[in-house]
Amino acid sequence: MECLLTFSNTHQVMKAEDVLNKQNIFTKPMPLPRDLGNFCGISLRIDRGQIEQSCEILRCNDVSLDGIYDIIQKNNKKEYVSWKN
Repeated sequence: MECLLTFSNTHQVMKAEDVLNKQNIFTKPMPLPRDLGNFCGISLRIDRGQIEQSCEILRCNDVSLDGIYDIIQKNNKKEYVSWKN
């Protein structure tokens, strides 16, 4: 399963992608789904199993994470549910 990371601006997305990829956590940039808001238009998908490690890496590198969402496939449609550990 994958999760979606959201950010308040494009600079934070680019920094997050760079920092995570250097730590072998591979990200997939994608447009921010409209139902999640109208802030920064880019988000990053990552493997759900790497969420906690990713959050720690981002925190240590002063990257502001806005939100984390589980990506759930239902009835041929993706739903984004706030992540809870």
